[in-house]
This record gives sequence, C-alpha cells and structure tokens, in this order.
Amino acid sequence: FGKTYQLGDNGKYKEKNVLALYLTGNATAETWQHASQKAAFPDVAGAVQQVLAALGFAQPGSQPTQHPYLAGGLTLLLQNQPVVNVGAVAPAVLKRLDVSQPVWYAELDWDWLLKKYKATLVARELPKFPEVRRDLSLVVDQGVTFEQLRTIAQRTEKKLLRELNVFDVYAGDRLEAGKKSYSVSFTLQDPTQTLTDQAIDQVMQKLIQQFEKQAGALIRK
Repeated sequence: FGKTYQLGDNGKYKEKNVLALYLTGNATAETWQHASQKAAFPDVAGAVQQVLAALGFAQPGSQPTQHPYLAGGLTLLLQNQPVVNVGAVAPAVLKRLDVSQPVWYAELDWDWLLKKYKATLVARELPKFPEVRRDLSLVVDQGVTFEQLRTIAQRTEKKLLRELNVFDVYAGDRLEAGKKSYSVSFTLQDPTQTLTDQAIDQVMQKLIQQFEKQAGALIRK
C-alpha cells in the first residue's frame, strides 16, 4: 500500500492511495515431477482477480493499458472506470532500476475500490443455465484496437454474447512486423436453455468470419 501523486490539468498534484503487486522470478518451486515455472502475466492477473473477488466485484472489463511504466498489459474496468493496470514493467524502467529479469506489476486504485465496496455487495438471482467460455487469439494490424474488435463482436452476436475481454496482448518477434495479437475470451449464455456444442461452434464461426472480414484478422492456432 502507498500513496501516489499525479500532476493534474490544473497544475496541482492529486494524491491517491494504491495497492501495488509485484511478481518476479519463479512462481512455482521445482519438484521431482515438474520444473520450476517463471512468473508470468496470468500469475499477477490471477492475484488481481482474487483481490477484486474478495471485495465483491464481478468480472471486470478490460482494454490494452496505456500505463507509461508498462510494456503491454491490460487496464481493468469496473463500472466503466479504469481501476487496475496490470502487465510487464517496461524494459527502460527495469534498466533504470538496475533490474535484469522480467517483473510483473499491478496497480489497483484503492481509494476507488473502498469507495465502491459496499455498493457492490448486492444479491442477484443465479442464472438457470450455465455460461460457456471460448478463447480466440487474433492477429491484427498494429492500428486495430480492442474496442474495434469488441464492437464487431457485439454487432455480430447480440443474443448469446454476454461478455468479452482481452486477457493478453503480444507484439514481438514471433509475429511479422506491424502485427500484434489479442487473446480474447468470449462468454456465451442462453437464458432459455443450455448451449449445445453445435450452437457454440456456430457463434464462434460467425464471429471469426466477421473478424476476418471487418478487421483483417488471422486466427492463431
């Protein structure tokens, strides 16, 4: 926990309490069955989800982060407000701090979370039919934003698509120049019946076709 100070448009500094999480090195210990695993984005993102869940917040929305100290990652949205930034600390920052290994970082707006905490504890009737999640990795031009993909998806499937979130963004030497990859989760649910595999596949194929047509996307296998 700590305070941050940000210069506002009026030339005055604004004080804000934040909760910061850092992960680096090995996330799991080596055993006779498994090698140790390096800390990665899902580890710090999972820790953030646990904090939010403990405070009673539902699944957040997400968009690619613009945080100046992060090299890729996500901004998580609650009630359409940016509340969490999570991702890899930028190489320039690591160099300035004389750190030679990857560091994963999350910053939560603690003032906002505490202010909204009580308002989020509401009871809701459980849905009668289960949600289904499917993931896609979409390779697109650098200029294509996640919001464009969200708009395409929402216009394409209005009945069954409940939510979509980007859980990873990649732009590196495994892709050709000028490209980036969004890993996107799709939550589907029918309020009247359990979704069949055939119905799910039809929705996903329809989405893929529109991503290819409208955004020039390629699907990573």
